[in-house]
Amino acid sequence: LVGRVVQSVKDQDFISRLLGTYVSEEVKERLLGGGLNLEGEEKDVAVLFSDLRDFTSLSEELAPRTVVQILNLYFARMVAVISEEGGVVDKFIGDAIMAYCGAPVELANARESAARAAHRMRAELTDLNKTFASEFGIQLQSGIGLHYGPVVIGNIGSPTRKDFTIIGDTVNIAARLEGLTRSMQSPIILSEEVRKGLTSEHRLIPLEELSLKGRKEPVVCFGAVEPALSD
Repeated sequence: LVGRVVQSVKDQDFISRLLGTYVSEEVKERLLGGGLNLEGEEKDVAVLFSDLRDFTSLSEELAPRTVVQILNLYFARMVAVISEEGGVVDKFIGDAIMAYCGAPVELANARESAARAAHRMRAELTDLNKTFASEFGIQLQSGIGLHYGPVVIGNIGSPTRKDFTIIGDTVNIAARLEGLTRSMQSPIILSEEVRKGLTSEHRLIPLEELSLKGRKEPVVCFGAVEPALSD
């Protein structure tokens, strides 16, 4: 009994440390209260990929410490938005962000939450660019891809190094949609699977069915028109 209690405390401490800086306090408390299957389970989630445009070439002109400072300011604002919408930041990949909504804690509408997060992230970047322009003389641009579908979420890796993450074709599609935002001239591209779950008004522009590398079937996509920002 003592052994089980100790293990339970260790598991809760692990979850708290693992997710504490990536999700809101409400989500963390629900996770700790309901437990979490670390071995992996299948869930339907909305995956969000965001990436900065031309940041690598921009970084060549800046001091490494300045690059870190800029990224930390950017990530802080983006993570706050994702957390407020009930999402989880899975990882940072250079200047890219991989996040998802709908797991480990279920949301009323994961697709709507992800879409709201995408628009809010773009709005936050517009505001943040005022600081970047005045302090660093730069402007950042981002692209965001959204897709909804099944993933496996759990503890994945080797015996000596594990990562609590999601994997599956849904993740790959979201990443590839983000990669198309530049060529399609749309900063936010979402799939038909995301559109089906949107409940509030979103101005969407139908795009041609996109053939993604490695997939036999094309993906029906839409460009999301961003709401006008007031001064």
